[in-house]
Amino acid sequence: MSGIEFVPIDEFDGTNDFVRTKGFVDRVIELPCHQPRQKVILGDSELGAVDRPCVVYTKDISLEKGCGYFFGGIDYTYEDGDEIQLCLGEKSWARKFYDPSES
Repeated sequence: MSGIEFVPIDEFDGTNDFVRTKGFVDRVIELPCHQPRQKVILGDSELGAVDRPCVVYTKDISLEKGCGYFFGGIDYTYEDGDEIQLCLGEKSWARKFYDPSES
């Protein structure tokens, strides 16, 4: 895992590389379909006003609003809207480092 590059969410470029990053779930977007399983908007208080879409395809990951996570996922460009996002699929992971309910 240490060989995977850390890329802040405001520096994503959509190259489809597997990266490590971190962010806070600012919003959860309800989806009327079963794939992707979840779509959220990530922000990062250290970087200021950053909004980065994140889509979850694996049933092993479920993100909660207000929580902070370290991620391993794909820096991806969704062609339909030319949107750069974090894509969490089969080999991706999310580790919670902050939960406001535990403060």
